[in-house]
Amino acid sequence: MMRVKRYIKGFEETERMQLIGPGSAGIISPGKGLVGVMPSYFYNEGNVGIIARAGTLGFEAAYQLYKADIGISTSVGVGSETITGTSFVELLKKFNADDDTKAIIMLGEIGGLQEVEAARYY
Repeated sequence: MMRVKRYIKGFEETERMQLIGPGSAGIISPGKGLVGVMPSYFYNEGNVGIIARAGTLGFEAAYQLYKADIGISTSVGVGSETITGTSFVELLKKFNADDDTKAIIMLGEIGGLQEVEAARYY
């Protein structure tokens, strides 16, 4: 993973691809696209972004929003490995810049450094 991250950083920022993570459940923007293993049938279009370490927690958040008739702009599963491709802060910045996202749910893990960095970012 570190070798891949170094390779990507060699590109200009405008030309870089977004690497999510080795244990990622994927990313979904309802009505636009899905890459990964997310159960897309309860992801409706809306304005809530989801960032989750564990895929199943992200799925559960999406399902609870679905039951409450609240839609999702994008949901990202970053994986629970120590080294991920994209940090919580990077994703928070992307969600903040996204006109389709009005609220963000972040599901981390106890003792995670990325979770601390995300809290400091806000």
